[in-house]
Amino acid sequence: MWAARAPGDCAGLRIYLDRFPDGVFAEEAGRRLQAAETVTEESWIAEEHRLPLSIRANLDPLASVAPARADALARAATEARTTCEGFGVGEYRLVSATAETQTWRCFPRGQGIACSFDGQAVCQVEARHLDQRQVCK
Repeated sequence: MWAARAPGDCAGLRIYLDRFPDGVFAEEAGRRLQAAETVTEESWIAEEHRLPLSIRANLDPLASVAPARADALARAATEARTTCEGFGVGEYRLVSATAETQTWRCFPRGQGIACSFDGQAVCQVEARHLDQRQVCK
């Protein structure tokens, strides 16, 4: 069992001591457990966060609904990046930000059409995770 344990595996040493408390390698297993080091490993895990997003109608009306919606979507892309930018610091890395529409409102304004919508800013991020484990040499 001593030869079959994985290098650095503290759990294997504990199992060995439980099964063979007076075994040939019991003293060595005890020394290695006492000298165990805690190793921290960093990983980044993909996550999605959704935040409310409201895009107001442009003050300058456009000729029809299609360009008015396109205008609102173009402005929404910038607003989504601004809304998600808090995920670009600390324990997060911002990967991308997009706008998702939910409720459109298009209405006549002056000689044209203006559109607004409510939706969400979709923030694609990587979140920092720290995992700690013991290593017994």
